[in-house]
Amino acid sequence: MLLTQKDFLAIRNIVRSEVKGGLAVYDLSVEKRFADVMQRINFLPTKEEFYSKMDRLMSEIKTYRQEHLFLNSRLARLEQK
Repeated sequence: MLLTQKDFLAIRNIVRSEVKGGLAVYDLSVEKRFADVMQRINFLPTKEEFYSKMDRLMSEIKTYRQEHLFLNSRLARLEQK
C-alpha cells in the first residue's frame, strides 16, 4: 500500500508537533538551568566592585611590604650597635 499525499501531510504534522514539543521541553530545561546558575552566582561581586576591592587590597599589601622593609632595616641597624 502506497502512502498518499494526505498521509504525508499527517506524518509531517505529527513530526512538527513532536519537534515543537521537544523544543518547548528543551527551552524549559535551559531556562531552569539558567535560573539555577543565576541563583548560584548572585552573591558574586560585579566587575567594578571586584576591581575596586582588589585595588584597595593591593595598596594595603604594598603598604605592609614597605613597613616590613623599613622595620627589617631598622632591626638590622639595632643589631649592629
